[in-house]
Order: sequence, then structure tokens, then C-alpha cells
Amino acid sequence: MFADISEDNGTTNRARSVARLLQEHTDMTIVSFPGKDKSCSHRAFVPASGRRQLLQLPFWLMHLIRAALAKRWHLVYCSDDWYGFFIWYVLSKVYRYPIIFEAHGIISEEYRNWGRSACVVALAALVERFVIKHSQFVISLAEGISKFYRRSNPHDAIIPVFVDTNKYRRILKRREELRRHYGVSEHQVIGLIGPFDIKWNEHSLDFLYDKIEAFSPAIRFMVIGRCPRRINDGRVVYTGYVRDYIGHLSCLDIVLIPRKIPTSGPLNKIIEPMSCCLPVLTTPEGTVGLDYATNGLDILVVEEDDLVEMTNSAISNSGLLSILGKNARETVEKRYSMAVAKNKLIEVVYSVMRRARD
Repeated sequence: MFADISEDNGTTNRARSVARLLQEHTDMTIVSFPGKDKSCSHRAFVPASGRRQLLQLPFWLMHLIRAALAKRWHLVYCSDDWYGFFIWYVLSKVYRYPIIFEAHGIISEEYRNWGRSACVVALAALVERFVIKHSQFVISLAEGISKFYRRSNPHDAIIPVFVDTNKYRRILKRREELRRHYGVSEHQVIGLIGPFDIKWNEHSLDFLYDKIEAFSPAIRFMVIGRCPRRINDGRVVYTGYVRDYIGHLSCLDIVLIPRKIPTSGPLNKIIEPMSCCLPVLTTPEGTVGLDYATNGLDILVVEEDDLVEMTNSAISNSGLLSILGKNARETVEKRYSMAVAKNKLIEVVYSVMRRARD
């Protein structure tokens, strides 16, 4: 993968989750950017994912060529690696293995939303069309992504973001321990989830810092993840990078996700708190790709101008928070759980391999 799989972000989390689901049914090798191959006993499955700076791209492609030639692959599963796909595609013409491409978003649309130049957007669109058209199968994370790419490849399935619901659940003991540790036991705690050293999450900090005086004085904010831009305010707790992410989710009362520019796929940072029975309050841009959540039932969605007022109102309504959290957990169990995704993912992989043999 064009990223270090040991790092925690949405792309690498997805690659690890997919590998975990299939490792009981296939032998696999995970190819990651730093060259840290985590090999099983055979050669059937390669998750690849992520994006790095273009300066790293030549080194990644050289590493990928070596990995691609090292074994006799039966299947390549390319998880959102638009660059590495070209290596696998060229070599597939010789070694005759099928490629499943997993699309986490619509890159040309995301580039356009970020104000990239028309040339960059057009180049991204060309890459998209080539990759999708020449994949044997496409897995999309949301209906909007699938609808967009289905024009180039009708062989597709939607397998949304999924979590291990046995792992992602509220831990009451850690909730009390961490709330005491951070000195917020007597307060309502709102979490903002990073890391905040990447562009996608910058607006959440901007929103908090601009609006902090308008929030109820009873609220404390917990900024989870790397955060180089901090303010000196006793109401804000900075955790930095944490290994006990689920424990930190457990000590929150609400997760706040102000989004100004949407990604084209669903957010792990919404699904994971929902699995921990946490109410999530976000803007419409934050729910893009979240096909199965319902405003007012298992999530709260308001325009950014109303976000502070809704937060102050919701945080004082323990009954509402309890109902939202319970419904959120049920939604994840029914729609976004690892158990639900497993059978569909296995079916796709084996059907592609069977078709390749026929």
C-alpha cells in the first residue's frame, strides 16, 4: 500500500480491516509503502492503499515492481491505490491475475472541491476512468461512488465502511479513568477527532477556535490526535496521538464533526463513535456517503451556522443523547459491522477468482 499500514487513518484502517476479514480464507501478502511486507504462507491477496507525496511515488513504484515480480499472484486487491494500479495492470497482462479495485472516493470530485486546477482535475478524471475500466471488479464504499464509477465498469459492489463492533464499544471503566486523568469528570465532554496535521481536518479546529466562546461554559473539548496548532484555553484538552482510541471515545459525551468541504466517501470518524454508542453532531458535508444514517434518529445533522446552538441544546438533554447513542449502535450493527461485510466481501473475492479461472 502507498502508505505505512501501521499508521492510523481511514485508508489504512480499511486495508487492515479487509485483510483481517479475508485472512481466514486466503493466504495473503500485504505490500505497504515502507516495504514492510507482512506475509502469510502463500500468495493470493494484496491490499494496497493510501496517498503519499508525489516525491515518494517513484520509490513506491520501484518497490511495487519488486513485490509484483516476487511471487505468482492469484489475485490483487488494490485498496484505493490509484498509482500502484498501473504496475499491477501491466504485469497482469503477463501473469494473468485479476484485479479488484476498492474506491474510497471520487478523486476528481475531491480535487475539484479543494479548488485544484482544471488540469489536475482533468488528469485525475483520466486516471479514474482507466483504473475503473481495467479492473475486473470494483468495490465502492458508498452508493454515490458506485453510481459514478458504474458508468465505466458494471462489475461492482458496495461494501461500506465497517467496524468490529465487538471491539468498538463503550468501555465504562476507561471512561471514568480517563475523565479523572484529564480532569473533566464534572463536565460534559465533546470530542473532535483528528489528526489535525492534515488538510481534511483543519476546518474542525478553525470552527472550534472561532466559536469556542459561544459554547456552554459547562462543556470541555477533547481534541484527539496529532494537533500542532493549539490554543491556551482551559476548556480544551489535547490528547495528542493515542493508542487507546476506544478508551478516549468512551470518555466523550458527543463527537462534533464540523465539515465544510465533503469527502466523497463515508467517514470512519463517524462510524466508529456511533459503534461506541456516541451521538455524532455534524454538518451535511460530513454525511456524504453515509447511506444508512438518519438525521434525528441515530445522528444529528445541521448547517454549520446552527452547530453551536444545537450542541448546547443537545449536551444538556441526557435523554436525547441516550436515545441517539443507542440507535447509533444499532445502525452500525445492522449496516456497518464487520460481521455484515464479511460474507459479501468473501463472495466477491471468490467470484472474481472463479471467473478468472473459467
